[in-house]
This record gives sequence, structure tokens and C-alpha cells, in this order.
Amino acid sequence: MNEFITQIDAGMGFTGDVQASTLAHPEEWFFEALTWGRSDSGETVNPTTALTHGPVWQAVNILTGDVGQLPLHVYRKSGKNRERDDQHPVDRLLTQDPNPYQTPAIWKETMMAWALLWGNGCSYIIRDIGGRPIAFVPLLPDRTHPRLIEGEWWIETDFGDGSRVPLPYEDVFHVRGLATDGFWGLSAVQVAKNVIGGGLALRKHGNKTFKNSARPGMALTMDGKAPPPEVQAEFRRQLNAMHSGSENAGNWLLLYGGAKAEQMSMSNADAQWLEAMDLDREFIAGLFGVPPYRLGAMKNSAVRANVEQQNTDYLNTSLSRHLNKIREEGERKLFNYGERRLRRVYLKWVVEAFLRGDLAARGAYYAQAKTGEWMTTNEIRELEDMNPIAGGDVLKNPAINPATPKAPEPQRREEPKPPDESKQTARALIEGQVSAMLEVEACAVERGIPSARNATKWSENYYERYNDIASNFLTVPCKAAVALGCSPADWRAVVALHARDSLNRFLAMAGIATKESLPDIAREFAASIREQKHAMTAAILGD
Repeated sequence: MNEFITQIDAGMGFTGDVQASTLAHPEEWFFEALTWGRSDSGETVNPTTALTHGPVWQAVNILTGDVGQLPLHVYRKSGKNRERDDQHPVDRLLTQDPNPYQTPAIWKETMMAWALLWGNGCSYIIRDIGGRPIAFVPLLPDRTHPRLIEGEWWIETDFGDGSRVPLPYEDVFHVRGLATDGFWGLSAVQVAKNVIGGGLALRKHGNKTFKNSARPGMALTMDGKAPPPEVQAEFRRQLNAMHSGSENAGNWLLLYGGAKAEQMSMSNADAQWLEAMDLDREFIAGLFGVPPYRLGAMKNSAVRANVEQQNTDYLNTSLSRHLNKIREEGERKLFNYGERRLRRVYLKWVVEAFLRGDLAARGAYYAQAKTGEWMTTNEIRELEDMNPIAGGDVLKNPAINPATPKAPEPQRREEPKPPDESKQTARALIEGQVSAMLEVEACAVERGIPSARNATKWSENYYERYNDIASNFLTVPCKAAVALGCSPADWRAVVALHARDSLNRFLAMAGIATKESLPDIAREFAASIREQKHAMTAAILGD
């Protein structure tokens, strides 16, 4: 066990030893000088400096965070049935304990970040005596390279002791980027170093402009002869002290002795600096395959109108590519030969969180699944984090496959059917209360979110107690609807679904919000809440 911990320490770079820089084992600066270098803008671009560029950090953080938060489970086939196998050692490895230093989310984020920035994310697979994987040892990307030995690929790495250790490729979990040779991935940072270098130079230009620019930037002319050099120097010193730097922008300029000022310098807006910043965000978004709106490039984005559609498009066109590569690598190297040959076990990402639509759309999807007889009631309830119910595991269409009739009961006097007026009264009553409840919610959102110190925390707390708020509006009218001959659905389930959906939609919008744009987002979010009156009423009445 001690040997195993030592291997983990070495792979994570925790040796504490300082190695001398040599041609065989160069330090990071020497490696960067040979393989990365300067961009055309003059900025040094490597994975470390690239992360100092805001859009690069955002893009990498978004992709790694999304991969890290999605669960990856082992499923087993048994005949035509499929169920999760949480007792499989690979499931434990991927969901509980990948190594002594990392949680599953952190390990997945690390592999993804290295694949994006360096082109390859590698972990050594520690196996027990039976060949089953028991831990991952991340291999630092600047010390890990491929090597062809006698016609077979090996992964050569340095565990920190200065020696190069070749590892069998089948024992290395390898997440790669785009590869021109089909084996070793290319670094997006290296390939697009001029794009990233241009963004770094753009930021540096703006920062230096704010630091050094005198406000106002003027040419001063005076009548008569030029004053002595010491007088000119003192005048420049006073001018810079009063007007240099962004903190002195807008100060009054005092002239005397017949001096005249003429505007000379251009502002950042005049030089289209802000437009170049927006274009840089779009370049970086395209480089990493992230929707531009998630990096704050809002000019050509309709994010507030269709968050769900853009999330689905992001999953299908960007994220799923990386998820598929990780899944295939896991199935190839974490399962034994018999499991792979029989195809009885497989890995599956749980991506339903990205596919959730609004309340009405999701309800229609579930209704179609149930009437089409390809989802049971309990399968639907599981997707909504609800407990199963008795009889909910049977595939049936309520419209054409009613439940088996029970034994006939003694004849009872048939009660007259309630008139249509009663149903209309019940509908009007519930719709009025739903409208009032949503109006209270919308007003709370409009007031609470902009004034909260932490808008995300405020929204989580509000929707956590939303069921108690809704009970004041819906308990009595739903009982009255029953008395009027209607059969309303469980309003608590409808309210819980609405609360989860509203919170998820707000968190998606708040992820790109700024302090200045938060009030507008709160108003638009409140307006979308009010528009759900008819959908929620129909869901409660079971229409």
C-alpha cells in the first residue's frame, strides 16, 4: 500500500524534489521555449499563460466543469433489461474514489483540462492482482510523451525522480484532443497561439492605455518663447500628477499664460478596442467549441429567448464529442476482455440535466412517451427525482389500455354528472390562484435578485421554500375543485417541478450575468414566470 501511495505522490507531482534543468530533463521554461515560443503579437503563449486570458479561462472552465459535474455510471445488460451496476469496481472508481487526492469530479476536470490545453490528458491505471482497475495516477502533461518501442506505442513519463518510465498504452487512460497522426493529440493552445497571443496583446494594450493615458490627451500651445527646460519639466510633472491614470479621468485642466489645448489622442472606443474584444471572445469560443454567449459575446446571441435550445445544441455539438471519447476510452481499458467481448457492461453519462425543457414541453414529452408505451410511469418519475408508485412499472397507454377492471361492486345509485358550469368554476378558481401565486413569485424575483448580495444563493433559498408559499394559494382551491366534480392532479408535484425548472432556468441565465445586467435579467425572468399561468393550470387540472 505504501508503494501505491508513493506512485500517486509521484504522479501528482508531490515529491518535493527540485531537479536540475538538463537537456534530458529540462525545466518548464526550457520546454516552453522549444515547443511553444512567442506568437506573432510578441506574447509568449503556452498553457499557463493562455489561462491568464479571460476568454480562454472561461471556455476551459466551462467545458471542464460540465464534464466534471456529469455522472458516469456502469450499466449492465441482463437479457433485454438494463440496470446500473453500482457494485462494479469501475463504477466505484468513477463515482467515489479515483485516487487518494481527487474526487471523481476533480479527476474528470483535470483530464479534460489537460486534453484541452495540452492536447492530451493521461492517467496511469493502477490494477490489482486480478487486473481490475483500483486507482488513477494523473501524469503531468509536460512530463509525458509517446514513444514507439518495437512497433508498439508506449507512454513515457517522469514521476519526478528524473528517470523516464515507459508505461504500456493499455494501462494509460488517454483523453486526447484533435490528432493529425491519429494517436497523440494536438494542443489547441499551440495550434492557435497567434489567436490567443492576439487576445493577450489586446488586453495588455488596453491595460497600458488605462494606466498611462493622460486625461485629457492634449497638445498645448503657448505664445512667445519656450520656457526653460526646468519649467517645462515641472509643468509636465504637474500635468501627469493631475491627469494620468484612470482614477484621474475627467479632472479639470487648468491653463494659464495664454496656453491653448487641442485634442490629440483617440479613446479606446474610437480605436474600436471594445469591438476587437468582442471578436476575440468569438474567436476563443470557436476555438474550444463553446457557444459564444457563454463567454459573454452577446451581440449575435438570443440567449434570453431560448436557453433550453442553446443548452441542447451545446450538448449535441460540443460537449457530447468529449463525453463520447472519455466513454469509449473507459470501456476499452477499464473492462476486462470477457466483459468487452460479451458486451454485457457499458458506461453511460447521465445527461438529462442538459435536456430538460420548460414545464409544458417536458410534460408533453412525458405524455407522448407514456401513450407511445416506451416509458413507464416510474421511469418518468425517476427522471424527475420522484419515488416510484405501485403499479407504475407497467407499460400501458391510459387511452387504449385501461387498467384491468375489478370485480363488479354492488349497484349504487348513479350520481348526476356535474354540469359544465361547475368545471368552469373550478378552472377559473384554480387559474386565478395560480396567477396570483406566479405574480407573487415574479415580484419577489424582480425585487430580490438585483438587491441580493448573492443572487444565486437567494434564488436557491427562495425555491427551496416555494412549496410552502404555494400551499397558501392552492390547498383550498384544489379541495374546492374536487367538490365541484373535478379530479385535479397532485398540485405539490406540479409545484415542485415548476420550482426546479425555474431555478435551473435562472441559474443558466445568471451564469452570464454582470452586475449591471442583473436587473434586466431579473425582469425578463419574472416575465417568463407570468407566462406559465395557463401551462401550470392545465398541469394541475390534468388536461
